[in-house]
Amino acid sequence: MYKRRKKALNPQASSTMLSSGLVVSSGPGSTTALSQASTAANSSFRSGDTGPTSPLRTKRSLSPDISTMTTKGTDLIPPSFEKENLNTDVVLRPSQYRSPSARASAKDVLEMLTSPSSSQSSPSPMKRPRLEPPMRTNLNFMEEILHKSGFDLGDGSEPNVLRKDQSVFIREVSRALKSGNLSRNVEDFMRFLKKHIDKKPCFKTALSQTRTDSNTEVSHGEMQESLLRLLLTVDLLQPPLVDLLLDKLAEFILPDLDSNQPDDRIMWVRLIIRSMRYLNKVVDPSKITKSLFDVIHSAPDVMIQTEIVTSIPDITSDEQCADVAQELIDLMKEEPKLSPAVITALSNIGLEGDVLYQVQMSLIKTLRNAPVDQIPAFVKFIINGVDSAHIDEIINGLRSELVLCQVGESASSQIATASNKSDVSSVLVLTFEGIRDAVLMSKKLASSWLKNIGKLKPNKTQKPVDIIMLLIIYASSDQTKKKGVEAVFKSKIKDGTFKETLVDETVEALGEILKTYFNELLKLLSILLNAPDGSVSKFASYFLNECFLKMESLYCRMIILELLESVRLDSKHTKNVLELPHTLTSKFPAKVANYVTLIMLLLDSLPDMKVLEVRQLMDIICSVAWGSQNDSSLDMSSLQDEIIMIVQKQLRCPDSKVFRNGVVCALMVIKHLTCKSEEESNDTPLSEIDQDSLVLNNRSEKAFSFLELIIQGSRSNPEVHVLTYDQLAYVIMNSENMDKSFMKKVSQIMQATLQNHYIIASSDFAAKDEGLDEKLQFCLDNDLADPIVLNLCDAVVSETKRSHSFRDHRTVALPALIRVIRSLELADLTEIDALLGCAIAMPCPNIYTKFSTQDPYIQKIALDCLFHACNWFRETINSFVYMVKEGSPDKIIMRIRGVVYLQTLISRCLSQTAGYSPPSCNIDPSKSGSLDKIKKINPPKKKARKEK
Repeated sequence: MYKRRKKALNPQASSTMLSSGLVVSSGPGSTTALSQASTAANSSFRSGDTGPTSPLRTKRSLSPDISTMTTKGTDLIPPSFEKENLNTDVVLRPSQYRSPSARASAKDVLEMLTSPSSSQSSPSPMKRPRLEPPMRTNLNFMEEILHKSGFDLGDGSEPNVLRKDQSVFIREVSRALKSGNLSRNVEDFMRFLKKHIDKKPCFKTALSQTRTDSNTEVSHGEMQESLLRLLLTVDLLQPPLVDLLLDKLAEFILPDLDSNQPDDRIMWVRLIIRSMRYLNKVVDPSKITKSLFDVIHSAPDVMIQTEIVTSIPDITSDEQCADVAQELIDLMKEEPKLSPAVITALSNIGLEGDVLYQVQMSLIKTLRNAPVDQIPAFVKFIINGVDSAHIDEIINGLRSELVLCQVGESASSQIATASNKSDVSSVLVLTFEGIRDAVLMSKKLASSWLKNIGKLKPNKTQKPVDIIMLLIIYASSDQTKKKGVEAVFKSKIKDGTFKETLVDETVEALGEILKTYFNELLKLLSILLNAPDGSVSKFASYFLNECFLKMESLYCRMIILELLESVRLDSKHTKNVLELPHTLTSKFPAKVANYVTLIMLLLDSLPDMKVLEVRQLMDIICSVAWGSQNDSSLDMSSLQDEIIMIVQKQLRCPDSKVFRNGVVCALMVIKHLTCKSEEESNDTPLSEIDQDSLVLNNRSEKAFSFLELIIQGSRSNPEVHVLTYDQLAYVIMNSENMDKSFMKKVSQIMQATLQNHYIIASSDFAAKDEGLDEKLQFCLDNDLADPIVLNLCDAVVSETKRSHSFRDHRTVALPALIRVIRSLELADLTEIDALLGCAIAMPCPNIYTKFSTQDPYIQKIALDCLFHACNWFRETINSFVYMVKEGSPDKIIMRIRGVVYLQTLISRCLSQTAGYSPPSCNIDPSKSGSLDKIKKINPPKKKARKEK
């Protein structure tokens, strides 16, 4: 490099410059002496020139700022010289080409130019041109080759300069090394290069980008590759240069005694590694690979090791993939901290086929004991690029070894390595994000995983990861694949593979993942909840139940809203949908209380609901209103008042459907009003206490008034009357701690109703002359003097006479009334045990013997009596079946025989009558009016008309 000199040139310096081969030639207008000296000097140089094609000759244009150079304040060149358009060539030649005459002439010229007398005697002062600094004459072998090839070395403070295109430079260096003794040239070149980069500033400059000479037109832009990077592309220099760089790398990774800053070392490592990356050709790849791993093992700093490991795929050749992969796996086992860097390197190597499979299986085996924070990188590498030939093995390996997704000792030991629980959740989210990305990119992977889960046999243990993978596939696939996921779920639930324990483990271990795909989970469970198979809907309900209990309020609200939407869109499955909140409110009413306003929106759908669904919905709302009263933080008085107001409006509504719904709602209110807490006393009243003497508390008194209102309002409607008894029996049987005083009072009323309308003494029985012969039958208490009698035949006849428009009046309510009494006296049935063996007033057997000849009126009464008697036997058997365990099964067996006999008689008589519809015993308000429809489409009548 040339340095600018602003001091005056002394004769010695001038002589040195000219003796170095510097010749200045100027155009016309210069002084005579300068012209003569220039002519003599040029002639001398020409005599020693080897020709214009000499490789050592270089021409440059004189820099504009040189023309202003002065010496001791005296201008070297007159002003007229500056104004003219001069062409000044600077020709550099080695000293062996200089002639003595040229040196003498140049010396005379400079002495004349620098003498004061000559400048003073000049008729017109001139500005003399500033001369180019001299080039170093003591170039070593390396510097000479680089200079001839178009590369100017810097001194460390400024970047190196490249005057030619990179490809030309590389070609010129290779050509220069091959001229002569090749091995000696390479050895000398490397010796001088090592000496040059021993100085840190020069080494840094050699590793940094090279500046392109401004006077050179090349296509690489202002900056080009570094010197060492360019030399590495020379095949002759690459092996020794790689060794030199690796030695330097091993030197710089060690701590510096002067400055123990790891950042400085990392800087040098990055610079050295950068020069070795992405080489078009690697002469000795195995040696480079071995040397790099030696450096990694000897590096004391993890950050330095990481830098080198992540760069290995960019340095080694493709032929070394298998060896490099094995070395990286071994390195990861020795240094677990380098696992992320190793995984990154393995991903960038581009493994394929069996080599990739072996690496994947090696990583799968390390998943069980791997640090928690490194699992996402492991799984991402394993799952990406899976070969179809080994996809099942990879999937099964992940299922078994990904213990972080399981519940057990192995999972607990791995979780213990994490700093806190949030780290585990983040790791799980990242892990399954990587799996989801792989599923999105590969339809084959999604299909294989779905088939793999589907073909697992019931005796194989399912894992929580199976549930999550089905959910990911469901969220990431088209409609066809979603149907496949639903089918797998239903199949696994039906064969018992997916159990409630699996749900518990999934929610506990992978709750954060469920939250990530919660919308998809709700959609899937809603479909399963509406499935016709009871086991499938029960599984979905349990899954939602666990999510509701163990997740935050946001997700609980989402569950409630999804259930409401399911009821709105498909009322056919309201029962299954309401099963979940019904279960929750029975156990955790305070938790559901936050969402009761949402649940009450379903009251608008009551007209479209069945009895069971109305009962479920009101049970949910009433459980929240009265079941969470023990929680002092909740004030449910306003909700209770609102519920009572709604029920009272329904009971006073003239619309029969609204009234029926009001009956069911009122009975559920009664259930919760009479329910006592565990702290309250609930003693059974004495049996001798009269109905009027029983004292009820405020809540039970309010419930009793509701019951009286219901019974009085339903007397005019036999269907609602039966419904009242039926639902009241259900409420009493399913109440956990109902007020016993309330139960006693209701029991006395129900027994009085039974005795007043249906029961008489056998001595009071007298057959009436109604054209129908009656007789006491099926009596089991013949040992009693005056046994009681179920006056069934008279009740049926009187109901038939009063109104032909109603087939089922009070008599059809008889089984339900028995159920109410049984539920009220369940603790002690001794007061009603006479009902089991009592006689029944029935038409005489000869009527059934000649049934086909009887009048249709008689046939109808006789068949109604058979149906009611059969139902009576069934209810008494249900009430007193406990006697079998107590050793008194005789009456129960006799009543069972009676049921068989009656059913046989019914089947024989039904075939001899036309247009008969049996009494309806299950009253559902949603099916009101259905009896008339049955009559209209009666098959026997239609057949008879066609025959006519």
